[in-house]
Amino acid sequence: MFRQPLLRSTQHLPRPLHLTPGPLWSRVISPFNTSRLCPPWIRTYARPSPRSYPSPQVKQLKTASPEELPDKRQEQERIAELENALKSGVYDRDPTGGKTKALTIVFGVVAASITILLQFEESRVNPPILPDEFRPYANLPLNTKLWRSEPRVAINLFFHRLRCGQYKSTILNNVSFSAAEYLGYNNDGTKSTEPWKWWTWGTHMVGHYSIIHLGMSIMVFHNVCSALVPMYGAARTMAIFTLGGAGGAAAYCGIQSWLNGERLKSGDAVRVTRVEKTIRDENGVIRTMRYLQQEYAPGMRNMFIRNLGASGGLMSLFTVTAITMPQIKWGLPFLPFSFGTRSMLAGVMAFDLVGLSGFLGNTGIGHAGHLLGDVAGALLYLLWLRRLPVSRFLKQRRKAEM
Repeated sequence: MFRQPLLRSTQHLPRPLHLTPGPLWSRVISPFNTSRLCPPWIRTYARPSPRSYPSPQVKQLKTASPEELPDKRQEQERIAELENALKSGVYDRDPTGGKTKALTIVFGVVAASITILLQFEESRVNPPILPDEFRPYANLPLNTKLWRSEPRVAINLFFHRLRCGQYKSTILNNVSFSAAEYLGYNNDGTKSTEPWKWWTWGTHMVGHYSIIHLGMSIMVFHNVCSALVPMYGAARTMAIFTLGGAGGAAAYCGIQSWLNGERLKSGDAVRVTRVEKTIRDENGVIRTMRYLQQEYAPGMRNMFIRNLGASGGLMSLFTVTAITMPQIKWGLPFLPFSFGTRSMLAGVMAFDLVGLSGFLGNTGIGHAGHLLGDVAGALLYLLWLRRLPVSRFLKQRRKAEM
């Protein structure tokens, strides 16, 4: 017989969705009725279908005739298995969206801090000038002693060096990764004396080159987590995100090393030339700029690109969502229609394949990282997630809807 707690425990399951009419500008990616899950500045119009689960099976069992008792017993066994899956699984851990919001806030704060610091670039034309009262301290290190004794001086020195771009290269080298660095080479093609920074395979996901890139990552992260956290829990969702991004970075370095490693070691991958330019700044002063310009051999540029962004981990999350919950509908801004999860994933993969072929030119998008994130997400599901009780429950639900 059916037990009422089972009916109550399934009230937060993702259900077939449809979009209600609304302003085109406000249609965003939205897996649920996310009025309590999405941030207040994101409006969503996805609504759950009135069909509930497992009410069709309840009606079928209640109206079963004596000739249908064997089928009824099989149905009862299946329902009992699903109920045990719910009890032993991690389902319904985030019914109010609290953990999803917490994950989004933590990810957003960390990523925004690093991204903002990366926006300050060194200016060769008009570098910032330190005020006269702080010039005697210009060469002092920003250590704990200075912060305690002269906090005003330390604050001004910090922001002056930040505006000069002195911290960007340090942050970029310790957060992002490149295939050349993995093989032990600098950006100019010379052999590096520093050890390989293994942690950059994970830290690159919290750094972004622009604020727009960061905003898109936070929006997609929140909406995909809204689908996965109630099913797999916050810890497993973050494990998928982290392992997917790190696995994609490792695969990228391995493939680039296999394709171009020997050419890099031969020494003809980069040609460095000295450039000297004379320019006139805003005040009319003529300045001479001297710097090194790097020219990469054909096909070698990808070896030296510093990779940043959470796209690989996000694609892993989205791939797992497409496998486990294909019935979720997704909308995009300014589009009056929605897409199924697998249709959306297929469209993104097709775009990445076209971009990877070079047909679109240099778009600045890591198409290889996206595709490798998809592969990492699929492997995580096949090797780990599909063995969980909640995954078996979702699979039987998908079969029941077909």
